[in-house]
Amino acid sequence: DTATTEIYTLSLTRRSSDLRYCAVVRGYNRAGLYTEAASNCVLIDRNVPQAGTVNDGSLSDVDYQSNDTLISANWYGFSDGKNGSGIVGYKYKVVDENGSIFLDWTSVGNATSFSKGGLLLRNNIRYFVTVNATDAVGLSTTASSDGFLVDISHPITAKIYDGSQTGSDVKYASWINTFSANWEPFLDEQSFILKYTWAVYHLNVGFITQFISTGLNCSG
Repeated sequence: DTATTEIYTLSLTRRSSDLRYCAVVRGYNRAGLYTEAASNCVLIDRNVPQAGTVNDGSLSDVDYQSNDTLISANWYGFSDGKNGSGIVGYKYKVVDENGSIFLDWTSVGNATSFSKGGLLLRNNIRYFVTVNATDAVGLSTTASSDGFLVDISHPITAKIYDGSQTGSDVKYASWINTFSANWEPFLDEQSFILKYTWAVYHLNVGFITQFISTGLNCSG
């Protein structure tokens, strides 16, 4: 007749993952009658979450950046399966190309991105973001980005020639409606040259055309 609370543990011979189990308790009185009640059930989850994809940058994946004070990343595709316990939190860390930890593990809750400023990133060093996803039973998985290189140095210019003949500079021309130019390749040993744009400049007036892209062609 005295109410007590005790914890009992039963050993099961079969504990299949992705199935729900409930505890059923029968309370008997002295007349042999009982009332039965069940728990809310527990999901058995022994499957490690599926790893997703980590992008460097705030949107699509970037390979280079000129900002040496900011790191951003976003990720998708981490999953605990249809019948899993569900991802309950993410955390990230950042390491450099030498394997040194630049930012240690930092929790972001359920967010799938982060952006952290006020940093001192080193020029010409590649950094990698690793994301850890943990499910409700404590199982976790990690995935890393392919890295981004910090490039804060401007491309090195080369000689520019007036005229269409490669490597030859003209001093006088009778052009009226067109202007031709060619140039030697610019140099950038870190993130490399992506494209060229060029325009015509009048010494007394300023730019008389808009900048136009030539792709990687060294003439226009």
